[in-house]
Amino acid sequence: MFFAENDNVDSLYILALKEIVDNGRNVLGVRDETSPGCGDDYLEISPMVLRLTKPLNRVVSVRKIDIFNMVGQWLWLMRGTGKLDDIAFYNSRASYFLDDNDPELLYGSWGQRINPRGITEIIDLLSRSPSSRRAVLPVFIPSDLGYESRNLPCLISIQYFIRDNALESIVSM
Repeated sequence: MFFAENDNVDSLYILALKEIVDNGRNVLGVRDETSPGCGDDYLEISPMVLRLTKPLNRVVSVRKIDIFNMVGQWLWLMRGTGKLDDIAFYNSRASYFLDDNDPELLYGSWGQRINPRGITEIIDLLSRSPSSRRAVLPVFIPSDLGYESRNLPCLISIQYFIRDNALESIVSM
């Protein structure tokens, strides 16, 4: 297990990369030809816990960021859609992830799985019951198991908590 805490996401990013390079275990890459990462072996640390103590310092600047893609992706997710036409302008690689069975829908889009209603329900739940552990946004769904797609989400879920009067989350991938 690796744990790092910092008030700056750039520092966390660098610490995480260094830990992966220095101590990561070799993992045989995915052998499913429908996966975009098929065949690429990689290094992994599991579990890895990164705690950002100042959430407003959350934009990584130590690597090249496409701000238009980032904003477009956020808008697309908040719209609750998986339609290619809604994201293609911001992300020219999006069409690569289309499946043959539906040339207009990105199957694994988080937006259509979470949608703004799910976020509203999380806010309502935590407003009513701040100590709740049930504020979970599932992304990966049971029907994803065995489904052949270039666009299955790597995100499993996001769980939210209110602790010490602050919002915390656990992201499972």
